[in-house]
Amino acid sequence: MARNNFVFEYGEISEDIYYDVLKRDGKSTPYLRMHLVVSRTPDAPPLRGLRVCVYGWDAIWIQAGVYKGSRIAVMGHIQRRVHDGKNIFEIVAEDVQLLHNVNWEQAMAARKELVDKGYLLPWSESITGMSPDVFYANQHLSHDPEFAEGRA
Repeated sequence: MARNNFVFEYGEISEDIYYDVLKRDGKSTPYLRMHLVVSRTPDAPPLRGLRVCVYGWDAIWIQAGVYKGSRIAVMGHIQRRVHDGKNIFEIVAEDVQLLHNVNWEQAMAARKELVDKGYLLPWSESITGMSPDVFYANQHLSHDPEFAEGRA
């Protein structure tokens, strides 16, 4: 993700949630798509249908805990792609936080199962000495060529 292509948004899931496993080049990738309603101020009309995509193992546990009406926060980047001759703009999630009106038990049970299988790291400061948000941000920055250039 480029340093200048960063978005943070939160809102309520407004439409049906789509989950699938994409298969490309013999590899399977869990995929989750949601649409958010975002409303900041009472006098501004809400933005409807903000498309959010989650790829990878996080898609599994997030899908287990959210439904129409769930409030989530998303950090990620904006992606443009062409599908059936139309431009589609969407947020590709790097991190999703479940905020309100979610099924915590199902989400955490699904996440624990993925951690037990070794697909995800546990949410624990005891392993890295830092919070998961800081740990994952540092992981991302260590692979960001723009950040590495700035440190030289």
